[in-house]
Amino acid sequence: MTRKAMFVCCSDTRPETDKTIIIEAARKLNAMGVETRFAGNVFSRCYTDACTRAYKLMEAFSDPEVTDIFDISGGDTANGILSYLDYEAIRNSRAVFWGYSDLTAVINAIYTLSRKQSFLYQIKNICGSFQERQTACLREYISGTNDTLIRPCCRFINGSSMSGTLIGGNVRCLLKLAGTRYMPEAEGAVLLLEAMGGKAERIRSYADQLLQMGILTEVSGIILGTFTEAEKNSLHSAAEEIFLDITKARVPIVRTPEIGHAPDSKAVIVGRKITVKQGPPHFHYQEDL
Repeated sequence: MTRKAMFVCCSDTRPETDKTIIIEAARKLNAMGVETRFAGNVFSRCYTDACTRAYKLMEAFSDPEVTDIFDISGGDTANGILSYLDYEAIRNSRAVFWGYSDLTAVINAIYTLSRKQSFLYQIKNICGSFQERQTACLREYISGTNDTLIRPCCRFINGSSMSGTLIGGNVRCLLKLAGTRYMPEAEGAVLLLEAMGGKAERIRSYADQLLQMGILTEVSGIILGTFTEAEKNSLHSAAEEIFLDITKARVPIVRTPEIGHAPDSKAVIVGRKITVKQGPPHFHYQEDL
């Protein structure tokens, strides 16, 4: 199957400095045999309204030739597009969405209303400081020769196994969905959480909100990725301590340094059933896309 990709921008306008990186990422995909195009707003220097951003995304989902949609943005405004999306058309599309950070809101809304799986991954990683490894992992995944890209290493800090549908991503952006029809069902799910900003106090506030929503008592397990600001301030175990305390160590929890905002972060598939077990811990996906 010939793969054709569309680059989109569902969140904030990209800075001029991103243009070279985006073009290089497209070049690398082309070298992998993935034909790549750009949505009309990708290189826009002007803010585009939510309706326009949603329209550009739906153009990609509605194109029968597009197999992969790579969102190159991030920031704050992705949740604004959610009410303009056609979830039935997304369900019936062959295209699969890839994005991270603020796109957590889009990825989880897509799963909730269409049951379609998406990749939590930043395509610009193939042009970052770990670009050789990232490019090789993506190439091998696309060619079907190796799935290292979607199997981040991890360790248990509580319990020894967990199983369920993977939901979540960036915790700040996931919580934008609170109280809306876009929030995924937590009962029996495996909840992934990571963050770029926030020291211990902010992480605790996120955990408190998740507890107050009932989510932390409903999930079958929690995966903690990287918490960038906290770790830069030598608070490496803050997230672990907070979630062990707030769950009273009643929920299996694993920690991985390979999901989050770091340039060596791998991908995970939101909306797909996974099992994580001891010896050594690994992600086992239970069904194909």
